[in-house]
Amino acid sequence: MHMKSGYRLRKKGILTVWIWILTIGSYAQSGYFTAFAVNPKKTPDSLLVNWHGATDLKSRYDATVALCRFHESTGFADSVLYYAQSFTRHLEENEDQNANAGIAYITVINLFIADAYKSVGLLEEATRYYLENVQKLENSQAPELMRSRTGLADVYYLKNDLTRAATTYDDLLRKKDLHPDIKSHILFQLGSIALKKDSTSSARDFFETVLAYYDSTGNTKKALSARLNLGIAAEKDGGTDTAFRYYDEVKEQAQNNNFYDLYISAGQRIADLFIREKEYQNAEMLLTMVYTNAIQWGNLDAQLNALRSLEHIYIERGDYKNAYGVMSQFIGVSREKDAMENKREVREMEVKYQTAQKEKEILLKENQISKQRSFKYMILVGFVIALIPILGLLYVYYQKLQTQSRFNAMLEEASQQKISNMLQEKELAILKASVEGELKERNRISRELHDSIGGSLAAIKMRLSESGLANLGDLLNRVDEAYQQVREVSHNLSSPYFANSVFTEVLNGYLDNFRKPGMDIGLNTYPEEAINNLPTPVKTELFKIIQELMTNSLKHARADTIDIQLTEIDDSVKLMFEDNGMGFDHHKAFPGLGLSNIKNRVQMLQGNLVIDSKKGRGTIFDIDIPLKTADT
Repeated sequence: MHMKSGYRLRKKGILTVWIWILTIGSYAQSGYFTAFAVNPKKTPDSLLVNWHGATDLKSRYDATVALCRFHESTGFADSVLYYAQSFTRHLEENEDQNANAGIAYITVINLFIADAYKSVGLLEEATRYYLENVQKLENSQAPELMRSRTGLADVYYLKNDLTRAATTYDDLLRKKDLHPDIKSHILFQLGSIALKKDSTSSARDFFETVLAYYDSTGNTKKALSARLNLGIAAEKDGGTDTAFRYYDEVKEQAQNNNFYDLYISAGQRIADLFIREKEYQNAEMLLTMVYTNAIQWGNLDAQLNALRSLEHIYIERGDYKNAYGVMSQFIGVSREKDAMENKREVREMEVKYQTAQKEKEILLKENQISKQRSFKYMILVGFVIALIPILGLLYVYYQKLQTQSRFNAMLEEASQQKISNMLQEKELAILKASVEGELKERNRISRELHDSIGGSLAAIKMRLSESGLANLGDLLNRVDEAYQQVREVSHNLSSPYFANSVFTEVLNGYLDNFRKPGMDIGLNTYPEEAINNLPTPVKTELFKIIQELMTNSLKHARADTIDIQLTEIDDSVKLMFEDNGMGFDHHKAFPGLGLSNIKNRVQMLQGNLVIDSKKGRGTIFDIDIPLKTADT
């Protein structure tokens, strides 16, 4: 066939060169294949100068967009993410000043981030940023809204949910005033769906339409993508030579224009053609180049595809040793991709946890406010009730004064002579009546106190006498227990407690609470003097970490043997905690609050945590904390 004969003309001149290239570990351009050890196209100095010299939000935004567009065009997703996420961090750090303009800018930056994640196969991260844009722009006419919805449809396609993707694309095509770029992209994606469904005739129609548009608008990268897919359609129809010509053209032009993602895709396609024709040596060299560049550009999906093809080659050759090595590397890349996807889930859980904590705090404050209002209302009602009799007494006293005044007026009218004598007699009578009235009032109040309040107090006393103090011992035990708990908590929270005590003695005192027959708990510290002289913040956090680990081992793992080692070496302190408990699969199990607290404390000290555990064989926690960093 033409593909193989044409390739053989070039293969002889490069075999020796490629063996030398692979031996010394450098990369160069030679004959048919190309691998880059460094970025072949240097970022323009003017873009970097503008980015570093940005002093206000708009200039920083303009510089970031320029850099993202440059690296997006060359296929450097990592560089796009670096500059775009740097801008989002700037917005978060200056949220007050950038509250108004930030929303308009962040939706554009989110698109760069989402497209970059999509290009390297991190579809969940891409979905997160597309959805964030859709929520922010739901009721607007911003062009970023349509691009975000199109991006979501792309994610459905990449997840192989072809029916949902096709339906979404068709809905988008019915939108009015659809931009030609977006329309061409949708037609491109519909062609890709047709390819996956083996409708090659429909696929060619779609790709030839968009190829004409991209050629007319000078969009070289999109045009090459259309040609690559036309090659795939030709390959599906059995036109291997036609497919090879398309792939060859795409690879050469992608190399010349620094479109590294397309360069990898075309190389992978050519290598797969070689594998189909059993040209394993040619395929192996090309796949080695593809894998090397995929690593450099951070394209995890491309790495997985290349490794999968290499594994197939080695199996076909019977070279199971290399096949096993490639399979191990494949598993490592898969785990790296899964780990990057899991970061989003962890962040979402952290946000949910923090939200729940805030809601709990708000509810607690509302309950406190409600109790305070009820208490104030009760005080007010009690004050009003107490005020009513006082007002009654004042009114009665006022009436008495009025009566006395009228009585005096009547005495004046009778006679000035009689008034003098009668006044003395009357004053005596009033004084007597007043004394008698006061005595009567005192007797009445005395009876009220004795009969009402005194009776109530007697009833309360009788009730207390009847109930007895039979449970006094149990109550005292509970009070003592609560006191010990409060004392322990106060010691744990108090840094001066560790500053003024011998740390190893405090640890042994704490562990003595758990040492009992059938429970083996060991503590080894070396050198003990250095451990006791650790910085107080480090001792405090280590004590809390050991508490969490003891709780997990005894309560959840049901361990009966625990070995704790504290060692200071090379300006760092190492904590090794090992138990013989039930163990767990920490790769699959979602961390509980205790394990999250341990990780947060280690991270706060800028330390490193390694967990070695499997179900049925116990758990080892290996923690390293740098002392210089922790001390500062």
